[in-house]
Amino acid sequence: MSLNQTIRTAGLVTAIAALVGYAIYFDYKRRNDVDFRKKLRRQQKKVTKSAIAEQGTSNPEITQAELLQKVRAIKKEKFPTSAEEREQYFTTHVNQAEQLHLRGEELPSALHFYRALCVYPNPTDLLQLYQRVISPPVFKLLIEMWTLGATDTISSDDLGSPETKPKTTASGPSSETSSQEWENLMDSNIRL
Repeated sequence: MSLNQTIRTAGLVTAIAALVGYAIYFDYKRRNDVDFRKKLRRQQKKVTKSAIAEQGTSNPEITQAELLQKVRAIKKEKFPTSAEEREQYFTTHVNQAEQLHLRGEELPSALHFYRALCVYPNPTDLLQLYQRVISPPVFKLLIEMWTLGATDTISSDDLGSPETKPKTTASGPSSETSSQEWENLMDSNIRL
C-alpha cells in the first residue's frame, strides 16, 4: 500500500467516524434535551412554511366564509348578455386563469375559472373538461365555489344577470309555474 492510499483511507475512516459520532450525539440530544427538541420543531415549522411559499400557493388555507364572500362578489358582477360578449368574457377569463394556474396561484386561478363557468352554456361539460386539465387543488376550489354558488341564497335581483329559471319563493314555485301545473293536472283529470 502506498502512502497516498494510506492517507486517503485514514481520512475516509476519520470522516466516517466523525459522521457516526455526530449522529450518536444528535440522537442523544434529541432524546434527552427538551430545549433541543423544541428548537428542532421550530426549525421544522420554518422549513415547512418556506416550502409552501416556494410552491407558490397564494392562499393555502381559505375558509368557507371567505370563499362564499368571493363567490357572492362574482355573482354580483354584471355578466354579458349577448352570445358574442359571453364568448369574449369566457375566453378572457379562461386565459387569465390558465396563466395564473401556470404560476401556481391557486385561488386567483380558480376564481377566473369560476367566472368562465358562470357564463358557459353547459357548465357540467365544462366541469368535466376542467377536471381533466387543471390541478386537483384548483379543481377542488372550483367545485367548492360552484357548490357554494348553487346553494347560496342570494336573490336574483342582486345577481345583475338575467335568470333563466323561474323565480321561486320560500313557499314554492312562482304562481305562473303553479298555474301551469294546475292546468296539466286538470287536463289529465278531464281525460279520465
